[in-house]
Amino acid sequence: VGSPGRGPHGGLMRKPNLFSRRPLIALLSFGQAIAGSDSDYIRISFGDATYGVFVVGGTGAGKTESIMRPALSELLTHGGAGLVLDVKGDYSSMCREEFSDRTLVVGTSQGATPVNLLAGMTADRFRQVLAGFTDEMRNSTTNSNYFAAMGADAAYLIFLFVRLGLEREPTLADIAFYLTRPRDFCRDLLRAEDSGARLPPVLAEEIKQQSGNPFSILAVSGYLVRDPGYPTDKTSVEQFAWASNYLRTALGPFASNPILRQQFSASAALDFGRLLYVEGRTVVLDCPQARYGAVSSAVSRLLRLQFQDAIRLSSAATRERAGIGSTRYSFLLADEYQVHISGRNGGEVFQDADWFSTSRSYGHINIVATQGLSMLYARTDRSTVDAVVQNCRSKIFLGVEDEASLDLASLLGLDQAASVRRQLLYSSGLGTGFVYVKHCSAEGGRTVAARFACRPDTDYAFMGRYIGRDFDPLPAIDENDHQGAPFILAARP
Repeated sequence: VGSPGRGPHGGLMRKPNLFSRRPLIALLSFGQAIAGSDSDYIRISFGDATYGVFVVGGTGAGKTESIMRPALSELLTHGGAGLVLDVKGDYSSMCREEFSDRTLVVGTSQGATPVNLLAGMTADRFRQVLAGFTDEMRNSTTNSNYFAAMGADAAYLIFLFVRLGLEREPTLADIAFYLTRPRDFCRDLLRAEDSGARLPPVLAEEIKQQSGNPFSILAVSGYLVRDPGYPTDKTSVEQFAWASNYLRTALGPFASNPILRQQFSASAALDFGRLLYVEGRTVVLDCPQARYGAVSSAVSRLLRLQFQDAIRLSSAATRERAGIGSTRYSFLLADEYQVHISGRNGGEVFQDADWFSTSRSYGHINIVATQGLSMLYARTDRSTVDAVVQNCRSKIFLGVEDEASLDLASLLGLDQAASVRRQLLYSSGLGTGFVYVKHCSAEGGRTVAARFACRPDTDYAFMGRYIGRDFDPLPAIDENDHQGAPFILAARP
């Protein structure tokens, strides 16, 4: 028998979590529900949302103003702390205007906080990140597998050198700079060795391991003959260029673009553990994909990794003190999810299927929106997409023509499949669609399926407050007027 006031296993006895039943999303039922409800509104509670919310709808269907912004507003209003991935500027301006005291914008807009995306990351974790970034090459031929690993080895050695040899936190700009200029790496490494200080054992051992490879960064830089000006074998240079090409292409902009260098290779670290569980603040990424392409996806991945690691490493006591899972929740909100999804081609470190299946146990909510299932299938492996969708008990469909999305909605629409399909194909207006909630708490655990219509005059004011309301995107930092300091890796003579 447990001690007084405690459960049978010594854990604190908790009162029923009434907050978890509070509606996070409330949709006005359009006609009679297809299954599970006689209510005017289909309510997805905070507790329901810990099982995942998946939103799908074509361009202009109303995903942002009818579903995503209202949900984000409720999460922030009630103390939620999390990560918002914004590739179009739809949320950063809203957060800056309405929730500036509860959010921190990072990215390429004016006023965004400069950060170091690698600060605090362990060397082993960075090696896993490199494996994730180069995994597409690893999945092809044996030769490309070998060369991808060699490029990752060079980046790993640079990471160790900056942290242990230069004694500061490495940045993406450091990695890109040295990969592109191996002779500079040789010169700085030799200078560190000649300074009289003994290299840390971990760094010295990695140098020893890589010195045996004739195509390594040490071989092509002149380090093995202790002369950065020494003529290097042409074949070795070509092989290293091939091996490091993917990483140099992916990371190069973080060194060459002054805005990206300033905003993502700064000195400040993002301490997600403190932001989530002490300050209760949400990080909003504002890095437009239309402008920065693959760089935007890379930033998103690294932010998500740091964010998810902080949640996974948090203790139950830390979450309980912060009220996570009882009076508020951590959350991930990602619009245009097809840009952010990570599957098997992300190595072991970037795996959305695993995250969506386990994050609920940390008092966490995932809300993602996409233009169509087909876009997700085109981005990553089908098994990951199916796993993510299946792990989202709440599915909201707005006007869409994507065949895969229509097929899923029709399947969930039971004997009203044809009607649901017509509703989505010939949408009667912005914010109209079909919703499916498995084991809906507001309906006693019954599974609910219904058509819905979002209106400004809804009984749930937060659901209508963003309909027809525009937020101007935050102005971008001007490349000709950025605030960045000159890029200096190490002291030069």
